[in-house]
This record gives sequence, structure tokens and C-alpha cells, in this order.
Amino acid sequence: MLLFGAGSFSSPLWAGTCTISALGLSFSNYDPTSSADVTGTGSATVNCSDTGVDILFGFSVSISLSQGSSGTFTTRTLKQGAKSLGYNLYLNATATGTIFGDGTAGTGTYAICYPGLLAPCSGNTGQSGQAYSVPVYGRITAGQDVSAGNYSDALIATVTF
Repeated sequence: MLLFGAGSFSSPLWAGTCTISALGLSFSNYDPTSSADVTGTGSATVNCSDTGVDILFGFSVSISLSQGSSGTFTTRTLKQGAKSLGYNLYLNATATGTIFGDGTAGTGTYAICYPGLLAPCSGNTGQSGQAYSVPVYGRITAGQDVSAGNYSDALIATVTF
């Protein structure tokens, strides 16, 4: 199970306020003898409200995820004591391609645009004061020799705006 940190962040008066809360992402059982990868889906919930001039011009937010206990985006690790199981998180539903990270080392972040009265949005569009679900897609690669048990990792989700 993955746990995402949650928090509340605010910017200067012209940029609104945002909160993020996260649910865990769970994978189904991993079989070390199987040649099939295991995938899972989870989400984080972002709720932003505009204040001041952003009511007119809108604003954008970026959601990023930390590396977790592995200290790298290349392969994150689920852990059970000293045992580890490699996995990663992605921005697309196939759980391949761009790794969901902080925008460094080839990773990407998830962007949400909140439109203003004078500025429309395209892409992932949120509405002020309404919850927006940010999907998170995970994959554990096949072929890892691990013993049975509950493996977990903890990441920090950050909203930047």
C-alpha cells in the first residue's frame, strides 16, 4: 500500500488557496513466479479556491510526488523491513511512460488549470471550490524474487501554485 502525505498550502492573496488529501494506492497480490506485471490505481484529491485577481485571470497548479523511501525516481521501493519490491508511479492509465514525480530527472507533474472570467483553460480543468481527483497509476514489474508479506512506501504529494 502506498500512502501519500497530505496538507494545505496557500499563496499570496492573489493566487487562491489549495488543499490536497490523498488516498492510498493498493496493488493486487504480487506473484514472484508470474511473468505479468501488477498494476494499481489510486488518486489524490485537490481542492483549490480562487481569491483576488485570480477570479478574473485564473491560475494553474502543479501536483508532484516525492521519491519515497528509495530516494530515486528510477525505481521506487515498497518495503517490508529490510526486504524491498520495486515499483513506480505514472501519469497515464497504462502505467508506462512518464513517471509521476517532481519534474526532475525525466519525471512529470500533474497540472490543473483553474479558469478565470477572462481566461479559459484547456487540458485538465478544475473548478474553484470543487474537489478534483488526480489519478495515480502504479506498476510493480514482474520477475522480482520477494517473500510474502505486506510491503509499503510513503510519499509526499505537493501542490505548487
